[in-house]
Amino acid sequence: MSRVIGASPPQLDFCGTQQPVGSPASSVTQLQTLITAETTEEKNVILINHSFGGAVGCAAVKGSSQKHPVEQNDASGKVIGIVQICEAMVAAAKEAGASVETQYLDSGHVPFLGKADETPDFIQRALESFR
Repeated sequence: MSRVIGASPPQLDFCGTQQPVGSPASSVTQLQTLITAETTEEKNVILINHSFGGAVGCAAVKGSSQKHPVEQNDASGKVIGIVQICEAMVAAAKEAGASVETQYLDSGHVPFLGKADETPDFIQRALESFR
């Protein structure tokens, strides 16, 4: 049975500022640092991305996934899944050859605000699909 050992919701550098994001590169680097911190402790990681985090999160896992563990040894944890809470990424992921399962939550752009009661169950169902 899978269980969540910990959750690390990152506060990206630009959050809470009036500074526009010029490039996603610093956010990708920031997430790669968080992923590496977990995987070097032999922990597997499932990313839960929303909106801008979808593109950033997908870029950040390069070399850290089970399928392509480029920079890891056998003892390292891996990125074992990505949960995208944004439908724009689905077509691109399928075209890239990813195994994609979709579920629909009629909620608007920010589901955790518009459907606060349903969103945790939605995420839990997604996490269970990685068992």
